[in-house]
Amino acid sequence: MTPPLRFATAGVCLAVGSAASAGSLRVSIDAGDRHQTIEGFGASIPGFAPFSDEKIRSLSETFTRDLGASILRIDMYHTALHDRYARTGQPVPREAIYADASYATPVALDGTPAENAAKFDMDAWRVGIYGRFAGAMHASRIDDFKVIGTVWSPPIWMKEQERGFDNEPRYLVDWVDGEAIPRLDGLGRPIPKTPFLHETNVVGGSLIDTAENRAEFGRFVAGYTRAFGDRWGVELDAVSFANEPRLSTFYGSTVYSPDVYARTLVDVAAELERAGLDTELFGPETVGSGDLDDPGSFWQTMRFVDAVRETPGALAALDAYAVHGYDASGVGAAGAGGTMWRQLQSGRTPADNKKADGTDDWLGYVYRNDEDTLYGPKDGLIPREGLAVDGKPLWMTETSGQADVWTSDAAGDGGGAMGLAASIHHALVDGDVSAYVYWLFADGNPGLSPSQAVNGEDTGGANYNALKHFFRHVRPGAVRVGIDGGGVAEDAGVLASAFVHEAQGTLTLVLVNTSAEEEAITLDLASLQLAATVFERFASDAQARFAHLNDAALDEEGLMELTLRPHSVTTLVGSAAVPEPAVLGLLGCGLAALRRRR
Repeated sequence: MTPPLRFATAGVCLAVGSAASAGSLRVSIDAGDRHQTIEGFGASIPGFAPFSDEKIRSLSETFTRDLGASILRIDMYHTALHDRYARTGQPVPREAIYADASYATPVALDGTPAENAAKFDMDAWRVGIYGRFAGAMHASRIDDFKVIGTVWSPPIWMKEQERGFDNEPRYLVDWVDGEAIPRLDGLGRPIPKTPFLHETNVVGGSLIDTAENRAEFGRFVAGYTRAFGDRWGVELDAVSFANEPRLSTFYGSTVYSPDVYARTLVDVAAELERAGLDTELFGPETVGSGDLDDPGSFWQTMRFVDAVRETPGALAALDAYAVHGYDASGVGAAGAGGTMWRQLQSGRTPADNKKADGTDDWLGYVYRNDEDTLYGPKDGLIPREGLAVDGKPLWMTETSGQADVWTSDAAGDGGGAMGLAASIHHALVDGDVSAYVYWLFADGNPGLSPSQAVNGEDTGGANYNALKHFFRHVRPGAVRVGIDGGGVAEDAGVLASAFVHEAQGTLTLVLVNTSAEEEAITLDLASLQLAATVFERFASDAQARFAHLNDAALDEEGLMELTLRPHSVTTLVGSAAVPEPAVLGLLGCGLAALRRRR
């Protein structure tokens, strides 16, 4: 057996740069500069897809063993409280589902935790599919595997008229020439925005903000969590009770004010504890960080963070912050670059508050007064501290929007797979994200929808392989190591990230060449004094998909030369035996050269 690769705690460097060329950029990786521990990578699957057991098994093996995913995100769907259909293994007729009004019939969760859990049907419509996938994926996992759940909407009887940021009731409006015109009923009264059933989705509305109802909803979350583990033998490791808590749309959705969100967080945590569950809580799963020209999502996220910080017990109840990875569009990620991820962690100050054209960026500030509006703050503008001060991990739990082509400059394509690879890099390196979860892995339909972007049945797909360069070999438990300059060799167009996994004895590097030219790299690891380091090399570009190139060993001087093709992603995985006794008295950093081929 090969002994694990050991790393010094300081001074181990990998440089990507050119010391000889004028104006070149040097980037160093320091294994002593430790950042986040990776908890995993993954995606979700749709609850309505009519997958057979055999298809579930094959997709699960592809998801875990080929793609390398280690997290499944599920929808904690309200139909689990209603057992209305025979479990024949066949899809339930759509007309039967949509005509069933029983979803509005309250189910009391007033018993013991075990009694409450027994009321959930884990084989129900849009519920059982997740358990079947979770079981198959857990069985085919490479190493660690997590299942996380999100509630898009509570049952409809737990909801009421939608409320705004100030927790005041909202009404329907029509937009005419940019002006909101109240929609009136036959008596001339404003029409409330109330939740309603659309097909099986509970659309819109807000959680009823009473202590009794919040506790009842907490019992829904706890009962679902316990029932899932009891039925499928795979635990829900972490749950979020709100998906994009300011979004009201045609599918399952619930609108929370920040204060109600924080109060609900405390009550859900209490019910999980009462049920004897050690399930973690993550949130608030807001849309994302926004982008430089419109960081409104940053503003929204920090309003929820403010409420969590200021509500007694809420911050302690939250195990991990979580946001989605969308830009200001809410459906793509092209604008959510490194700057916004860094500001999400470190905060925004007046110096940060400029748009790309140099004008003041009012949206960049978070307004503390409930009477403030987006464009006219009542009590002035206040800089905000970022998430890092709270010492909690940050997860990215949903993103999508890239066309399934290797690279694209077309509007709406999100840069294609190269854009996706860059987005993952920025989340990991600039956002210190420890869990990265894409939207859908497969939807059961032929072809790709713009929001899906990853076809689990096409392992040669562009986006599939962009994910694979990170998912497959950056394993749970790896620690990201620091890179001077944030890992962005902008002058050369190369994004570099590095991960040390001491238990598995690996050093993994991911190099994203965003430029249209080849880049030659010399890696110098001589100072590690390793006896037999070998790097496996995997590369993708417009022609190749995760091609396993010839393994490359360091020469006797500890050097390795590589060439990155234009618009390519390369993953290097090194393992080695360390001489015994290992003498790793490292006095400096190994240097490397990155030179542009003209």
